[in-house]
Amino acid sequence: MDGVSLSSASKARAMDSGSPLRGARNDEQKAFADGLYRDIHLALLSGLPTNVARKDEQGLYRGTRERKFKVFPGSALAKKPPAWLFVAQILDLGGKVWGMQCARLEPAWIERQAAHLLKRTCSDPHWSRSRGAVQAFEQVSLYGLILVERRAVTFAKQLARCGAGVRTGFAVWIDPGRATRGDFREAGPGGGACDLPARSAGAL
Repeated sequence: MDGVSLSSASKARAMDSGSPLRGARNDEQKAFADGLYRDIHLALLSGLPTNVARKDEQGLYRGTRERKFKVFPGSALAKKPPAWLFVAQILDLGGKVWGMQCARLEPAWIERQAAHLLKRTCSDPHWSRSRGAVQAFEQVSLYGLILVERRAVTFAKQLARCGAGVRTGFAVWIDPGRATRGDFREAGPGGGACDLPARSAGAL
């Protein structure tokens, strides 16, 4: 926490006679330390999944539920704040909001540990000739904090998780057996005819 690297601590322990890293190469020690750091913070995220934030263009951290704060000046991360942050506490001191006991993290860790709290929305369904499937773009957020802005996904696989209504023009992708030629034409790229093979449509 607070930017303290586990790498140094792990290397120190590697010199102990009982350490599994005794005699290990530097790259092995680093891999062990990185894995330990990840596992510890995954555990913290499982209990405090909303104590996360992303740095904006002004250097201010924006967290879940529109919370805004800066890294406390005494933190080891204050001089070089990371893009994504985990904070144990957010305190209002004298009208200024500070994040205390901070640590760097990866947004993928938040997706993994807070999967049951995420909101997923899909947009721009379109037929991909190269992939032979309907593609869409997914946005993933956690209580207002956007974790993924625009990720390409397979529309059929994401539909259930997105939970969004399907426009008439895209009904062809969901129930091709009931689609009319007008649906195929409207669903095609740019509103033009879509050369969608019947077997591909049925697979969706």
